[in-house]
Amino acid sequence: MTIKIRPFWLPREIACVLIILIYCPIFESKTSSKVKEVVARIHTTVETAERENPNSAVIILGDFNSASVNLRRYKQNVTFATRDNMILDKCYTQKPYLYRSFKMPKLLSTSSGKTSDHHSILLLPNNHRLTDHTSKPKLIQKQIWSSENISKLQSCLDETDWSVFFDDPSVDTQTDSITSYLRYCVENTIPTITV
Repeated sequence: MTIKIRPFWLPREIACVLIILIYCPIFESKTSSKVKEVVARIHTTVETAERENPNSAVIILGDFNSASVNLRRYKQNVTFATRDNMILDKCYTQKPYLYRSFKMPKLLSTSSGKTSDHHSILLLPNNHRLTDHTSKPKLIQKQIWSSENISKLQSCLDETDWSVFFDDPSVDTQTDSITSYLRYCVENTIPTITV
């Protein structure tokens, strides 16, 4: 199954994120024709998704069981055993250094009360590559638009003789004058604080 998502924030060069979910059934032999068929289908699914969404970030994850899949340009993010001493649950990405994986507890089924035989995986981005923690916070000026301050501004504008702005026949001059006057009124009636 392939899921296409478009989060609120993505780097400009990434159009969307494709999550390809894989489940490979358990087969008696790793070299059986059924395993080869499943691996071929995985390759076809990935190639189709890449072709249809060329500027996408692709995450391939799931329970691969006995299937040994070699996906070019993709690296395995899970580095610990997810079932007994084997890595069956895998997560492939094009840029594995952007993520780190953590082994989580086995899930408990609420209907049967049994725990899963696989550990859960938590995949988190390496934020140190995305955020610069060394820069100091920036101070900004913020205006306080309270109802009291808005009333002061309204009073200032009500007391204005607007006809003086139309003495000059030039529209550009009128626009500049009115804009400057409005800025002056706002600066004198709406206080600012530094945050």
